[in-house]
Amino acid sequence: MSENNNSKPRKSKATLLIEIGLEICSKLFVDSTTGQEYAAIKVDDGLPDPDSRFLPVKVMQVDGEEFKRTLAHAFYKEYGKDVSSEALKSAVNVITTEAQLSHDLIPLSLRVAQEEDVIYYDLHNQDNEIVRIGKDGWEVIKRTRPIFKHYSHMFPQKQPEKAEPEEFKRLLRHVRIANGESIVFLVAVASYLLPEIPKPMLIFYGPQGSAKTTTEKMIKALVDPSALSVLSVNKRYEDVVQALAHHYLVAFDNISKLPRDIQDLLCRAVTGEGYTKRKLYTDDDEVVYK
Repeated sequence: MSENNNSKPRKSKATLLIEIGLEICSKLFVDSTTGQEYAAIKVDDGLPDPDSRFLPVKVMQVDGEEFKRTLAHAFYKEYGKDVSSEALKSAVNVITTEAQLSHDLIPLSLRVAQEEDVIYYDLHNQDNEIVRIGKDGWEVIKRTRPIFKHYSHMFPQKQPEKAEPEEFKRLLRHVRIANGESIVFLVAVASYLLPEIPKPMLIFYGPQGSAKTTTEKMIKALVDPSALSVLSVNKRYEDVVQALAHHYLVAFDNISKLPRDIQDLLCRAVTGEGYTKRKLYTDDDEVVYK
């Protein structure tokens, strides 16, 4: 029996996963602030005859769990089968390389970003909405291009409402700040929404029961709501670096003393300095935290 030379070899699951991954990703790129690879995926908002140019964009780290789950789910919808961890790993490696070779560098921000005279605030809700703040006011718009990255602890923000500037002072009704320091407090909180300036580090002091932790949680909810409203300071330098990198605003609670290297780290953090480490112990690639 002669061999059929026209028969095509069957594609492996890894190859099929790569094809699906490249199809669902509208853009593969590298976050220029960290050097890590990301994928932008268009999200159908359910409107009739959607124009892909205006579809919301969801950003995922290529070697992150969310992207792997999305890839495995897309494979199951297409072929009705699950995939092995080996096939998924092989596909992610190839897609990661594609992102690197794209030479497309995009700076991703957490929660707040600035482009020239415009500030963007990420509501991080199911509708993929952000707030665009300009000289003429603000509006809620869809996120149609990669601007923000996300972490699993992040909570959605409440929908903003129109208000007069004086309304901001209402915050003082809900905190126990000494009268002589109320303006400093308000200016500090407002400054946390300006991404391109050094950030003041508020330190609350007072007796037990004076609502120090409650005030921290309130500021965190206003600026950067999260399942982790307050954190403890870990003794490991690298763990504090990661906490700073994974939160736009960090609230540390119940600090009795700080090691000297952690003190120096926090001083570097408020001015936007960076920290690098090896990506893996087996190579010389770097991961940048800023």
